[in-house]
Order: sequence, then structure tokens, then C-alpha cells
Amino acid sequence: MSVVPRIEKLEDLVAEHIDGQKKIVSSKVTRLTQPGENYGSEMLKVDLVLKSEESGTEEQLNVVAKLIPEDEFFQKVFNVQYSFVGEAEFYNTIVPTLQQFQKQQGMQEMYDFFAKFYGARKNLNGSDTVDENAVLLLENVIASGYQTMDRHLGFDYVQACAVLRRLAQFHAVPLALKLKDRATFDEKILPLMECSRPERDFKPPEKEEKDDTFENIFKECEDCVRAIPMLDRPPFQIKRDNFSEPISTLVHKDMWINNIMLRTRDREVKIVDFQNYSYDTPATDLIFFLCGSVGLEVLEKHFDELLRYYHENFVDTLKKLNCDTTPFTYEYLMDEIGGCMDREFGHCVIFTTVIIFGEKNKKANFDEKPNISLAQKKRIWWMVKEFLKKGWLDRWI
Repeated sequence: MSVVPRIEKLEDLVAEHIDGQKKIVSSKVTRLTQPGENYGSEMLKVDLVLKSEESGTEEQLNVVAKLIPEDEFFQKVFNVQYSFVGEAEFYNTIVPTLQQFQKQQGMQEMYDFFAKFYGARKNLNGSDTVDENAVLLLENVIASGYQTMDRHLGFDYVQACAVLRRLAQFHAVPLALKLKDRATFDEKILPLMECSRPERDFKPPEKEEKDDTFENIFKECEDCVRAIPMLDRPPFQIKRDNFSEPISTLVHKDMWINNIMLRTRDREVKIVDFQNYSYDTPATDLIFFLCGSVGLEVLEKHFDELLRYYHENFVDTLKKLNCDTTPFTYEYLMDEIGGCMDREFGHCVIFTTVIIFGEKNKKANFDEKPNISLAQKKRIWWMVKEFLKKGWLDRWI
């Protein structure tokens, strides 16, 4: 592993979030993730020991520090000058706004699927530029029993349901805010979203020759050949300037297994990594999560059931927040999945294969042709056949 980045003036960063009578007496900083497990930031585990000046007692504070990627290529890919600030404001502004809205609607149980925020800074010089000293501090929920699951195995049925329940709530709460208080949504939420940021100053490098890896995989399955034209569409997110209404809401845009923390003893869920959240149909997060982060055997047996489970929880949350759910039928949601295939097809097929099921402890090399295993091919074939069977690709082929 490479040298662990140093966090300058760590004490100043956390000072306002700890009791003034407590001082940091020791700190240990180590890497939190292995290569290939995170691309949009450097993740560090920070263990602090605090000592009370009054009583002399000591306590542990476990946090995670997010730094911008060390690699300049990924700094451009993730547009860090905007995504870093956007993530800090997600915790500073969006989370409190959604919590306040739930209180106003008389919610007895507050939906809380986020890590505690301990602060952020762009740099040490007071400018508006995000640089190598940018840090975002969050609660290390691992200390509370949360963990990421094995990305090569995916979630089992029970775990998938737990995540879908929280995902439905995550989508429905800001949607309810939009429906009931559009002025607050437009003031506090919409301006922070990726769709409101300037275009990324990044273009993927052009390859000298066409990579026919996925086309050949499609050709190995007779039922998939019809979907080959979909491979000409961009494999990653497309910046939106037109939106599905009334269902568009706050979406994560990177809802895969490494951004979901699960506590197995009670199946509680935390969602992390809010760098690219945007305004779009919730169908984008839903289909990407299912296709990339749930075990294939589970999908083969329970796909429709999982889709309906998400929808039931989505509608139930809207009802609890006093919204009219008449427009949000299951059929409407299924049509939304088809409607987002122009941008989610490649996201599901290519990202899932190259990143989620890529080699562990090694970052993907995008200049090389991916080496696709039979297990990966089976997942691709299942996805494509399912998308075709449900008619989700009809409008795009």
C-alpha cells in the first residue's frame, strides 16, 4: 500500500464538534479501503482518543476522513471542485432540511440513513479552491456494527429487502418535500444537485480501436443480440436537463454495494458517498442497485418481487408524509425504468462488470480490455434478457 496521506490540523477540524473540555491526546490514521473499492475519494480511518480536562477520563472517537482522489484523472472524472462541496452541503443543508420536513409532517419515526457529519474544509488557505488539504469528516459507522458486504456475492434476499426499504424512503422523503413545499425544495435542495452544477471539464480518452468485449458477450447469447445497439450509448451518467415529472426526486446516482453499509443484526442501513447526487427519476437508483448489488440467484428468483417491495415502501412513505399517491402506480415506476435505460443500460452492464465484479484489491485499468468471467457473463445475459422481456429497451433500440 502507498503512504497514508497526512491530515494537517486535524485538531482544528474536529474542535467545534467535541466538548470544549476535551482534548485530543492521540490519533491514529490508516487507510479504510483497499484499491479498487473506491474511486471518487481517498478514504482514511481516523481513531482519536479524547481526554476530559475536568475528570481525566478518556474516550474513543472513530471517524472517517474523505480526501479528494490522489489521481488527477479521477479528480477530473468526479469534478471534485463541485462534488466535494456538494457532499459537504448534503450533510450541512439537505439532511437537516429533510429532517425538519419530517417533523413538520408529524412523523413519529424519523428516517435516518446517514452517518453523522463532523465537518469539512476545502483547504487551509481560506480560498474557494478544493485542494489536497480538503477533508470531510464523518462518523465511522463500522464502530456501530455496520459493514459493507462482499461485492462479488451481493446482498441476499433479506438484505436486499432491507436496503430497498431504506432506498424507497430515501427517494420518497425529498419527493414529498417537493410536492408539498416546492419553494423549500427549490431553495435548499435543487441548487446543490449535480444537475445544477457546471458541465464536467472531462472527456474520456478516445481508444485507438473499438473494444468489442461486450458486443462479443452479447453475441454468445442469442436472446441478447437485439440489444447490441445499446452499447453505443454512454456507459456512465448523462447530465440531465429534462426530467420525469412528477416522480423526479433526490437520487444518489451511485447506488452500489460499496456505498451501502448494513448492520446485519437488525438489518439497519446507512447510505454513504454523496458526491454525485442529482435530480432524476428514482428508477435510476433502483435498477442500478438491483442489477449490480444483489446476488444473481436472488434476482433470478425474486426480481419482480423486489421491484414490488420497493414500490410498496415508496408509496407507503409518501402516504405517511401526507401525499397523494394516485400518480405513483407500479406501472408508472416500471415505465420509468424503461425511460432511464438510455443512461442506465451501460451503467448497469459495464460498470457492474468492470467495477463491482472486477478484481479485488486492484483498481480497474480502463486502458485494457476487461477479462470477463463466466459468472460475470451470466449476470450480463440475465440483465439484457430481463430488460428486453420487460420492454424496457424498446424505445431505445
